[in-house]
Amino acid sequence: MRIQILKNLEDALGGIDSLVIENDKVESLSSVVANSCTLVIIDKSLDLLSYESSVKCISESLTKVRLGGDIIINGLCLESLYGLYKSNQLDIHKINTVLFELKSVQNYNNILYTLEQSGFNVEVFAKNGIYYEIKAKRVS
Repeated sequence: MRIQILKNLEDALGGIDSLVIENDKVESLSSVVANSCTLVIIDKSLDLLSYESSVKCISESLTKVRLGGDIIINGLCLESLYGLYKSNQLDIHKINTVLFELKSVQNYNNILYTLEQSGFNVEVFAKNGIYYEIKAKRVS
């Protein structure tokens, strides 16, 4: 099984089951069997949850990934956002537009730590513009 957690179905990739964030949670995530997924993608959707709900979503998502399976998490990188603002590459209007729809922001260092503590090997960490992307494989 392959799943993606999204803010809306318009962003869905074909051939992957889509779960949408509604009412500060991903309701259908609990119905996914533990250790059943070869791929879990959390695509810029953690930031739409409250901080507590986003931490829960990460933890629950990790339990869905089978041994040898992958998880991809991407979201807003505050460091990059601030860096672009400081270097005058983004104006305050753009920053407010980006932050307006968010309920929280995850620190990618916390996600990296959680992945490593949960038996995942981080294979890719990259920043692209104002977003980070993490790809990890479950090794234990």
